[in-house]
Amino acid sequence: DAGGVFREAMSRIVEDLFSEQFNLLLLCPNAQQAVHSNMDKYLPNPQYVASSALGLEMFKFIGKLMALSIRTKLYLPFEFPPIIWKKLVGEAVGVDDLMGVDAIVTKQLASIRSWDLEKVDPTKLKFEYVGSDKVERELIPGGRALEVTYENREEYCDAVVAARLREFDAAVEAMSSGIEEVIPTRAVLLFSGVQLEELVCGSPTFDLDLWRRNTDSTGVSPRTIQLFWEVMGTLTQQELSGFVRFAWGRSRLPPAKEFTVKMRLTSGGRAVLPVSHTCFFSVELPEYQTEEKMRHGLLTAIHYGVGGILNG
Repeated sequence: DAGGVFREAMSRIVEDLFSEQFNLLLLCPNAQQAVHSNMDKYLPNPQYVASSALGLEMFKFIGKLMALSIRTKLYLPFEFPPIIWKKLVGEAVGVDDLMGVDAIVTKQLASIRSWDLEKVDPTKLKFEYVGSDKVERELIPGGRALEVTYENREEYCDAVVAARLREFDAAVEAMSSGIEEVIPTRAVLLFSGVQLEELVCGSPTFDLDLWRRNTDSTGVSPRTIQLFWEVMGTLTQQELSGFVRFAWGRSRLPPAKEFTVKMRLTSGGRAVLPVSHTCFFSVELPEYQTEEKMRHGLLTAIHYGVGGILNG
């Protein structure tokens, strides 16, 4: 084995973490409500942080996996929103970051600040908030009995924003501790949140021109190669991720500077479906003659070829 099975196994482990099979991580409120942005991102479950030391150990282990992804250039799919990556490198976060994970609450707070009585019912507002885990908590001791008024509305809104931005701090601190056991903190802090995400997970978008420049298709007919890239150019980001997973056992491509292993396309002759060799980022591509057949072959590989079904 040249690493394909290992990459596939590690990708599966991380994908299981970011799924409904476990509740250590929760879909962010925007994802739960299907609004705004980051609708495929997860947040640490505040209940796990508060309930036991075991929860913090689990988050520490996630940090170790993130550091492993950097060290071995696995580019594992850690589906965290920007607020988590920013916190990991000590960047300041604010209302815009809250908007990125909970747009509805952020807009409600804006209505309260402007005291828009068409959208705000003062009789129902107390000094408490609902977290990402849908648990109601007091903002201050006795907050459930303290009403929000026009005079203290700014204090209330500021307290909600602060509480919501802090609810992941213990989990992030545990993840940082795990990263530090593999990579020195001083090295991590050299990067921005965006850069750290790219180091851990690879590029979040697929640059087809870069990908094409890093592909060796010697021996495959020009017509087949033309059809391949034409179809690839029409696929969604999720489908492109699926093809990388089929071909290489990963979900993302490396950043441009780290794109050192070329994808290899070889002729699959008259085969019906593509065959991949994930250890070598290699795909045997049938000599399809029409766009319809190429699309069918690639989508079949993307949706049914993960985990060895079509792999060699």
